[in-house]
Amino acid sequence: MQILKLTKKDVKKIVELDKVCFEQDYDMPPITEKKAEELLEKGFVLGIKENKKLASNIQVQKKEKEKWFIYGIATRPEKQKQGLADKLLKKVLEIAREKKNKRNHSYCKTRK
Repeated sequence: MQILKLTKKDVKKIVELDKVCFEQDYDMPPITEKKAEELLEKGFVLGIKENKKLASNIQVQKKEKEKWFIYGIATRPEKQKQGLADKLLKKVLEIAREKKNKRNHSYCKTRK
Protein backbone atom coordinates (compact mmCIF):
# COMPACT_ATOMS: atom_id res chain seq x y z
CA MET A 1 0.00 0.00 0.00
CA GLN A 2 1.58 3.22 -1.19
CA ILE A 3 0.57 6.82 -0.60
CA LEU A 4 0.63 8.80 -3.82
CA LYS A 5 0.38 12.49 -4.59
CA LEU A 6 -2.53 12.68 -7.00
CA THR A 7 -2.45 14.81 -10.15
CA LYS A 8 -4.89 16.30 -12.65
CA LYS A 9 -4.96 12.88 -14.33
CA ASP A 10 -6.70 11.60 -11.18
CA VAL A 11 -9.52 14.18 -11.08
CA LYS A 12 -12.19 11.73 -12.26
CA LYS A 13 -11.05 9.16 -9.68
CA ILE A 14 -11.21 11.77 -6.90
CA VAL A 15 -14.76 12.75 -7.90
CA GLU A 16 -15.85 9.12 -8.27
CA LEU A 17 -14.56 8.23 -4.79
CA ASP A 18 -16.34 11.22 -3.27
CA LYS A 19 -19.61 10.17 -4.94
CA VAL A 20 -19.28 6.61 -3.67
CA CYS A 21 -18.65 7.88 -0.15
CA PHE A 22 -21.01 10.83 0.18
CA GLU A 23 -23.66 11.05 -2.53
CA GLN A 24 -26.56 9.34 -0.75
CA ASP A 25 -25.92 9.57 2.97
CA TYR A 26 -24.95 13.19 3.52
CA ASP A 27 -26.41 16.64 3.12
CA MET A 28 -23.24 17.97 1.49
CA PRO A 29 -22.98 17.07 -2.21
CA PRO A 30 -19.86 15.29 -3.52
CA ILE A 31 -17.12 17.45 -5.00
CA THR A 32 -17.18 18.36 -8.66
CA GLU A 33 -14.36 18.04 -11.18
CA LYS A 34 -13.88 21.81 -10.95
CA LYS A 35 -13.48 21.63 -7.15
CA ALA A 36 -11.07 18.68 -7.43
CA GLU A 37 -8.95 20.66 -9.88
CA GLU A 38 -8.99 23.64 -7.51
CA LEU A 39 -7.86 21.40 -4.64
CA LEU A 40 -4.95 20.18 -6.76
CA GLU A 41 -3.98 23.75 -7.74
CA LYS A 42 -4.24 25.37 -4.31
CA GLY A 43 -2.95 22.45 -2.33
CA PHE A 44 -2.60 18.74 -2.87
CA VAL A 45 -4.50 15.48 -2.71
CA LEU A 46 -2.90 12.31 -1.40
CA GLY A 47 -4.39 8.95 -2.21
CA ILE A 48 -4.05 5.24 -1.74
CA LYS A 49 -4.83 3.11 -4.78
CA GLU A 50 -5.65 -0.59 -4.73
CA ASN A 51 -6.29 -2.56 -7.92
CA LYS A 52 -6.13 0.66 -9.98
CA LYS A 53 -9.01 2.13 -7.92
CA LEU A 54 -8.68 5.01 -5.51
CA ALA A 55 -9.38 3.44 -2.11
CA SER A 56 -8.92 6.56 0.03
CA ASN A 57 -7.82 10.17 -0.28
CA ILE A 58 -7.23 13.31 1.74
CA GLN A 59 -7.70 16.74 0.21
CA VAL A 60 -5.56 19.59 1.56
CA GLN A 61 -5.55 23.29 0.73
CA LYS A 62 -3.08 25.89 1.92
CA LYS A 63 -5.23 28.81 3.07
CA GLU A 64 -2.66 31.26 4.37
CA LYS A 65 1.09 31.39 4.64
CA GLU A 66 1.28 28.85 7.46
CA LYS A 67 -2.24 27.41 7.69
CA TRP A 68 -3.47 24.32 5.95
CA PHE A 69 -7.09 23.28 5.60
CA ILE A 70 -8.13 19.66 5.33
CA TYR A 71 -11.06 19.88 2.95
CA GLY A 72 -12.02 16.25 3.21
CA ILE A 73 -11.09 12.63 3.71
CA ALA A 74 -12.85 9.87 1.82
CA THR A 75 -12.48 6.10 2.03
CA ARG A 76 -14.49 3.54 0.08
CA PRO A 77 -17.04 1.88 2.39
CA GLU A 78 -15.53 -1.58 1.83
CA LYS A 79 -12.05 -0.23 2.73
CA GLN A 80 -13.07 1.55 5.94
CA LYS A 81 -11.76 0.43 9.33
CA GLN A 82 -8.41 -0.53 7.78
CA GLY A 83 -6.46 2.55 8.82
CA LEU A 84 -6.20 4.13 5.36
CA ALA A 85 -7.42 7.58 6.43
CA ASP A 86 -5.13 7.41 9.46
CA LYS A 87 -2.13 6.74 7.20
CA LEU A 88 -3.08 9.67 4.95
CA LEU A 89 -3.54 12.05 7.86
CA LYS A 90 -0.16 11.04 9.31
CA LYS A 91 1.45 11.70 5.92
CA VAL A 92 -0.11 15.19 5.77
CA LEU A 93 1.29 15.95 9.23
CA GLU A 94 4.69 14.64 8.14
CA ILE A 95 4.62 16.92 5.07
CA ALA A 96 3.63 19.86 7.28
CA ARG A 97 6.58 19.21 9.59
CA GLU A 98 8.96 18.88 6.62
CA LYS A 99 7.82 22.25 5.31
CA LYS A 100 8.38 23.68 8.79
CA ASN A 101 4.77 24.62 9.10
CA LYS A 102 5.08 26.18 12.56
CA ARG A 103 1.33 26.51 13.02
CA ASN A 104 0.25 22.96 12.54
CA HIS A 105 -3.48 23.62 12.81
CA SER A 106 -5.81 21.34 10.91
CA TYR A 107 -9.35 22.39 10.11
CA CYS A 108 -11.71 19.76 8.81
CA LYS A 109 -14.98 20.45 7.02
CA THR A 110 -17.22 17.68 8.28
CA ARG A 111 -20.17 16.15 6.54
CA LYS A 112 -23.34 15.57 8.52
